Amino acid sequence: MAWTSQSGAGLRYEVSGRGHRNLILIHELGGCLNSWDEVAGLLEPSFRILRYDQRGAGQSEKVRAAFTFEDQLRDLEAVIQAGTENGRFTPPYDLAGVDAGARLVQAFAARHPDQVSTVMLVSLKTSATDRGSQYSFETADLVEREGMRAIVDATLGSMHQDAKIRDRAVYDAYRARFLGNDPVSYSLSIRAWADAALKHDIGPVGCPCLSIDGGPLAHVDDSKTLAEKMQAFLSCHPRDGFVHLRGMRFHVRVEGSAGAPWLVFSNSLMTDLSLWDEQVEALKADFRILRYDQRGHGSSEVPSGPSNFDELTEDAAALLEYFGIEQATVAGVSMGAVTALLLAARYPQRVSRVVAADGQWFAPPTSRDAWEERMGIAEQGGMCALAGPTIERWFTPDSIRTGMPAIERVRRMIEQTPVQGFIAGASALQSFDIRAEFPKITMPVLFAVGARDGNLPAVMSAMHDAIPGSQFQVIEGAGHLPNVEKPEEFEWLLAQFANPAPRLKPLPPEEMDPDQKRVYDAAVSGQRGRAPGQLFAWLRSPQLADRAQAFGELVRYRTTLAPRLSELAILTAARAWTCEYEWYSHKSIALTAGIAPEIIDAIARRRTPSFQHNDERVVHDFAKTLCEEGRVPDKLFHDTEAALGERATVELVMLLGYYSLVAMTLNTFEIMPPRGIPLELGGSRARKV
Repeated sequence: MAWTSQSGAGLRYEVSGRGHRNLILIHELGGCLNSWDEVAGLLEPSFRILRYDQRGAGQSEKVRAAFTFEDQLRDLEAVIQAGTENGRFTPPYDLAGVDAGARLVQAFAARHPDQVSTVMLVSLKTSATDRGSQYSFETADLVEREGMRAIVDATLGSMHQDAKIRDRAVYDAYRARFLGNDPVSYSLSIRAWADAALKHDIGPVGCPCLSIDGGPLAHVDDSKTLAEKMQAFLSCHPRDGFVHLRGMRFHVRVEGSAGAPWLVFSNSLMTDLSLWDEQVEALKADFRILRYDQRGHGSSEVPSGPSNFDELTEDAAALLEYFGIEQATVAGVSMGAVTALLLAARYPQRVSRVVAADGQWFAPPTSRDAWEERMGIAEQGGMCALAGPTIERWFTPDSIRTGMPAIERVRRMIEQTPVQGFIAGASALQSFDIRAEFPKITMPVLFAVGARDGNLPAVMSAMHDAIPGSQFQVIEGAGHLPNVEKPEEFEWLLAQFANPAPRLKPLPPEEMDPDQKRVYDAAVSGQRGRAPGQLFAWLRSPQLADRAQAFGELVRYRTTLAPRLSELAILTAARAWTCEYEWYSHKSIALTAGIAPEIIDAIARRRTPSFQHNDERVVHDFAKTLCEEGRVPDKLFHDTEAALGERATVELVMLLGYYSLVAMTLNTFEIMPPRGIPLELGGSRARKV
């Protein structure tokens, strides 16, 4: 919890989440930042979230003087400014508001279009009639005279419908918070909003906008549905904006499939992130992609002096940290290739694979004079003077002669590169040597080079020889930028390398031998009605698979444990092992069996659930302790035996043993939920190396 102030009013705000996008949630009239608790909890793995209590609401300072819509807009600006002071909550922002909060979102987006990426307006009231505003003013008078109890039933009755209240406990907590509002502050808020609805015609916003008609309390009544709609909308609109790291402003773009393996692109000298446009379009369905303009290039900030590869590498590492990228395939060309290799050497825990295209591992002796000459040309004649000679060096004569359209795109990048940005990057290339770092590079590496890029095929062949197990590919008909000149060939190489074949070859029923088919058919015809994911690994040993899947049916369906308790134990084991497939398979079954959604959400977020039934509490605590610590203390054992009985306690241990085996199998052979299914436990589809 944190505080800031605006015009003498103290405002409470909170920043949470670990995702790569910055999302601002604005509550409704009569609510507070806690109104978004359920939605925020669902979105925190993918977003960094800022919430605040509006003036006079929640724990923000209570007010006694009238204020306006304009004051509330300035409050929002002040809270955002406070959130950016640590350098991590930076524009562009995604904003979501409900009811009156949606109008504030709309106004902020209209006033600050350069800071807003998308907006989501939930139950926005676009205008008000004189009669409606008169009713609001009368309500304000009533609250001031008689307090919140005078309006609670009528107000919440109009906002809620019993059919929509999916969780009575959540609703009751909201009602209690509503009653806790300060009557004077609340009445002043009503007047401010009613006046704004009459006088302020904000109009449409100029960014992607999602309008949701789910009622004024959609974020309370059905938080899961609202969170899913928001997530789906935002996944269709890549983040394109700026982050401030290491004293510099970097232009970044994040796009692709949520939950997919990360792929990071690093550009060459005199280019920007659009250098990778064709690769992103081809690969975004299978990867989550981060690309950025290196310092001094594109729209990133220009450094005041020369750069070096230590700085460029730390820039890339800071970006991975900022976006919460635990592991990624990092691809770079030319200057970006050196950056990618050095990043892999110094941050091996962050880099799963490296694609290095048309780069070197040290600057040859002639480099200093050559770069000195080019820097002089740029200083004298600007970047346009370098564009022609650079195009001739980078592309093959055939591509230039045929007027390849992509060449003109690269020419514009060169011409638009700031002179000082070019000089800074060229300084890094003048004198560097990363050969001593190569023994530290232990992950898979693909060296790719254009066949007609001078002596670089020979140089990169030597680099390949220096890293055992690395791959080396020469791309025919390409010069210094094979991803531009031969994009399809480059994309095929990258996709095959970055998204390798599964650890186990698929085993369709028609390819099974008789023993495998017998076990498979028994599983499909059994109580499950299908072949579970782990069986496709176990079938490599049919005899063991037969016994394991039969044991699984026994401990799941034929014990004295109620299905509700069995599924709770299975989810707890899946959480302990961070087994995404096991969680995906059993979450819906647990809901059907009667486990409350808030209990499941708490387990996923490693929080202690609030149980209404003692048997659920002891099963959860027993399962969690046994799976995480390998044993249970006396008190927990006796509590479990007292609640379940001796036989059921033994069956619970066997159930947990079986589903731990399942989790180990699924994790070892990287059997994941289908593509497009969100990973709820913080796992990754990226290959561990």
